[in-house]
Amino acid sequence: MKIRIFLFHRVSPMRDPLWDPMSPALFERIVAYLGKSYEVVPLERTLIGDHIPLSKKELCAITFDDGYKDFINYAFPILKKHNCPSSMYVISDCVDQNLPPWTYIINHLFINTSHLLLDIHSKALPANLSKTTWNNSKERIGYARKLSPFMKQLNNRERVLIYEQIQKEFNDVDDPHDMMMSWDNIREIGRNGCEIGSHSASHPLLAKKTNELEHELTASAEKIKTETGKFPLAISYPFGNYNDTVKTMSENAGYKTGLTVNYGTYNSDVHHLFEIPRIELYSESFFKSRLRIKGYIENTRKIIKLK
Repeated sequence: MKIRIFLFHRVSPMRDPLWDPMSPALFERIVAYLGKSYEVVPLERTLIGDHIPLSKKELCAITFDDGYKDFINYAFPILKKHNCPSSMYVISDCVDQNLPPWTYIINHLFINTSHLLLDIHSKALPANLSKTTWNNSKERIGYARKLSPFMKQLNNRERVLIYEQIQKEFNDVDDPHDMMMSWDNIREIGRNGCEIGSHSASHPLLAKKTNELEHELTASAEKIKTETGKFPLAISYPFGNYNDTVKTMSENAGYKTGLTVNYGTYNSDVHHLFEIPRIELYSESFFKSRLRIKGYIENTRKIIKLK
């Protein structure tokens, strides 16, 4: 069995200079295109359940990570309109606290603060990030654009240390509450064709959180089971970050499959159930989105690597 699995995060008319959501208009074009070109199947029921494809079309699945409220406001009505099943992987602490993950909060601070100086004490910062004084907000946001991917590479202790310093320094910005779905919202989409899975408890890099890895996996799963009545079948690794230990402990925690952001088509003859590839789609032109959907971009990358 082969399935092309597509990953989304946010669908919203809101614009963001650091992490732009996909517009509802683009999302609807993509969903309509997928419905015509593929058979859109419920991912978990197809991988490990009782769903049997109904046609001879290629299979695809639609997945979302994080649990932002704009899913229920914008994406879910479009999915229902086109009769497309989907899967949503939620961060349990973010639902409980009604706050987005740390990645979004950092961006929010850099965008909204009035400060043009940041005093970070960390030996982990490379030379290109050591200059933390800016002339204007554009320079500050440019710095944040480089800082965010760097922080995703740090171990969790170093990442938390820098994150807490940024929060302390940019104290003129309120927390971005009311951006995440509530458990009532999650139960509602679960009753209406959306599979609910885990995206961890607090959205760390799981492969670099050895001391608290078991908590990240089990606390989220148990919270989802308590709130929805069903133990989640899948764990979506934050940032696609995993290793053999993460795979083994995910299985030991009771999950049946693990989702990555490795590009490619899932092939049941090739891929481990705890190493499922997905193709992330972004806020870009429909033309470029279609190239990603059909695999042209990933095939070009493979050719370049071979050379």
